[in-house]
Amino acid sequence: MFLFFWYFPFFIYSQSTYFTDSAMAWADSVLTTLSLKEKVASIMMVDTLDSEMLSNIEKNRLPLPGFYGFKASSDRVIHTDRWSLMTPLKFFDVRDGFLLSDMKSRFPDEHTLSLLDKPLRDKVDSLFYRHWQNSGFCLSSYSFSKDFVSRQFEPQDDYLPALRLWLPDQNKAPVAFNVYPVPRQFIGIKASRLPVYNINKRFGSEVVPFRMIHQRVLTEWSVEELLTAGTLFHTKDYLADLNRLFQGFENRWLPVSRLDAACRIALAARFEWSKQSESSPVTGCSSDDELIIHQVYENSIIVLQKSAKNPLPIHSLSVNIKVVEAPNDSYTSFTEMARNYYDRRDDGPVGLIFWLMSDKSVLKDGFSHRLEQLKQTYPEAQVVVVWAGHPGLLPFGEMPEGIDAAVLSWSNNGLSWAKMAQVVYGGIGVKTGIWPKWLSESFKQYESTLPVQRLKYGLPQEVGFNADSLAVIDSIVGRAIDESATPGAQVLVARNGVVVYQKSFGWHTYKKEQTVKNSDLYDLASVTKVMGTLPVLMRLYDEGRWKLNDSLKTYWAQARTTDKADITLRELLLHESGMPAFIPFYLQTIDTTRLEGPLLRWGRNLRFTIRMDENLYMNKTAVYRSDLYRTQRSDSFSIRVAQGMYLLSSYRDTIYKSILNVPLKRKHYLYSDLNFMLLQKVVEEITDSTLDELTYRWFFDDMGATTLRYNVWQYFPQRRIVPTEEDRYFRKQLLQGDVHDPGAAMMGGVSGHAGLFGNANDLAKVLQMFLNGGTYGGKRYLNMETVRFFTSRQHILNRRGLGFDKPETDTTKVSPAGRLVSPSSFGHSGFSGTMVWADPASGLLYIFLSNRIHPVAYNNKLSRLNIRTDVQDAIYRALEY
Repeated sequence: MFLFFWYFPFFIYSQSTYFTDSAMAWADSVLTTLSLKEKVASIMMVDTLDSEMLSNIEKNRLPLPGFYGFKASSDRVIHTDRWSLMTPLKFFDVRDGFLLSDMKSRFPDEHTLSLLDKPLRDKVDSLFYRHWQNSGFCLSSYSFSKDFVSRQFEPQDDYLPALRLWLPDQNKAPVAFNVYPVPRQFIGIKASRLPVYNINKRFGSEVVPFRMIHQRVLTEWSVEELLTAGTLFHTKDYLADLNRLFQGFENRWLPVSRLDAACRIALAARFEWSKQSESSPVTGCSSDDELIIHQVYENSIIVLQKSAKNPLPIHSLSVNIKVVEAPNDSYTSFTEMARNYYDRRDDGPVGLIFWLMSDKSVLKDGFSHRLEQLKQTYPEAQVVVVWAGHPGLLPFGEMPEGIDAAVLSWSNNGLSWAKMAQVVYGGIGVKTGIWPKWLSESFKQYESTLPVQRLKYGLPQEVGFNADSLAVIDSIVGRAIDESATPGAQVLVARNGVVVYQKSFGWHTYKKEQTVKNSDLYDLASVTKVMGTLPVLMRLYDEGRWKLNDSLKTYWAQARTTDKADITLRELLLHESGMPAFIPFYLQTIDTTRLEGPLLRWGRNLRFTIRMDENLYMNKTAVYRSDLYRTQRSDSFSIRVAQGMYLLSSYRDTIYKSILNVPLKRKHYLYSDLNFMLLQKVVEEITDSTLDELTYRWFFDDMGATTLRYNVWQYFPQRRIVPTEEDRYFRKQLLQGDVHDPGAAMMGGVSGHAGLFGNANDLAKVLQMFLNGGTYGGKRYLNMETVRFFTSRQHILNRRGLGFDKPETDTTKVSPAGRLVSPSSFGHSGFSGTMVWADPASGLLYIFLSNRIHPVAYNNKLSRLNIRTDVQDAIYRALEY
């Protein structure tokens, strides 16, 4: 007994070195004023003080717990006059990760952090100390805190606490408190009376075996044995546990001296934290901090595969993929991100299943049965388990038969699910790294690496952008909408294969009834030339099935007797064929026998009332030939021009005949849609297939660019298709899903110069394929030399590449692109208000989609305001390196 009283003051003194003298002095002064119940409360911790608990505390006139947070939804927080520092604290729980008010991404949980290599872990440590030193207390499991904390109160004997609560300090490493659940008994009992168990139990978020210490079961330790300076008790039932502990001290079952020692240190900790918070305001999270958090999640994902038939990486997205979700969790972040890569209807047998599950899923008992059901229902499918959460709760202890791969993340939150979606589709690569101690070594033989194969959806700062500067795009597009240059738009920016900006603006129409979404489809107009016709031509060129100096007559017998016979394919691609800009085919189908007077007139009067341009009007007596059009489809009238309007099936031949008969001009550069209509004819003569079939089969379907379609009215609901013109002179209806260009419409919606629809996201896949030199998704579509050749300027008198548009190098001329793009860049624009552009020099791709032709095609504000090129210049100005 003498030794105990001699040691106790020394023990108190030694603990004071953790805190400043002023903190200890304040704690001593407050300690003498506290009631016994207030002392007990000061060493108790609750996660939150919600309204119900506050009401009960008030009702029972109880002191507040010494350590507590509060829910943001609470409409009030109690402050006590008993001592000034009894105010709510921020608890940052590293066990499950947490959010800061100025942070978009969730801070990673402790298991995720443990999988990082040293360089990235050092970055996280630095970020942590910068933002948490003055922000509040941090809660973690005991094992994890040892990596972060050097000043810690040692646990009593060998009983390791489930939790650590640590107080960051500006000048030193954090101080760590031991946090135990409130014991069931006050004083220690003889070990010989305790049973022996050999089972597992979950402490916090960590699954560990029950350890046998001197024949003790961990949960049987007492308050007496655990209560030392630096001990806190965590409670789920504050009112009951407070009263129970208070009675233990009041009835002298427990020594008040130990309570005073623990209370004194707890008070000093609160004093230190409050002073740091007052003197050092918390700095906000920077864009670089966000990038570090994203890198953590990306680098902590593990992929397991059976080498015999690895389903990952997916080389072709033409396979039918099904997502199966386990119950009791939300997988929205996975499915939303996955839609960027794969957005299709179910058709044909399922070839691949992503089975989503987490530590919140109830699958332990039903896993084998559910797997058997999946294999029976989808016998041809490979099964990939995608798991988020603690691996100790995986429903299998070794790689089961029937599972071909598993993708594991230790964090179960929206960001981790989004990252795993990118991993399975090849947007994020995976390397082998630190093997987690919670995962059975039997899995290690299946650990796999994955390459980056497709677009990644990331942060601007990871590819050299200033994130804030890209916000200028919002104001430019907003100006276009405010000026009625277009009712809405989509904009996408990517660099080095990373999509860093993807936004939709405005509405489908000026009625503002439906907002534009990233998944909505636009009429791409002449962007069809480089996204549809050119890839097919380039593949045929790779296969040696045509040459640039081949003449039109080589592939089209009907052209041999015309002056078009010797036009070369090179001249068609460069728009140097001598063909006129266009032919108004639809005007040739007007019934002239019923027309009263001229067809067109500059200026409006009583007869010329149908407006076609700023000052051009059509005769209101104009009607279309009844022998050419029908309102119902039939074998004889099978060409859909618009809804309820079908053209004579043989009229395609009439259109080609008109092209062959049109007078040629001098062979110099003159942009013409007719050139690409002829190139379509060449393609279809060579392949004996239609252009739309080839583009989808050879490129779009395989790449996952499934919204890139001709005649989208056949494949997508109308609500996803953005309307174009309110056509009052030809089809007499609002065009929504039928191509706007009249010539393409009269070709059945499929033409070499127009007809393609799609969204910015899928266009980016094709454009990235060009930037990659012909590869995408781990597959080669075009030869690198072919891509480089076609996208290069061909001669000094023509700025264009072979089919591709190029920037104008003569500053006295209007350029189709911004003034900051490099000479190696290439792309195309479209009449409907669209633009795609790629720059190999900077790794940039840029896509702008709009329906500026709604409701009238002669609205030229988008061009007059330089919206598309202004956005492009803003992108280059946002580059930092």
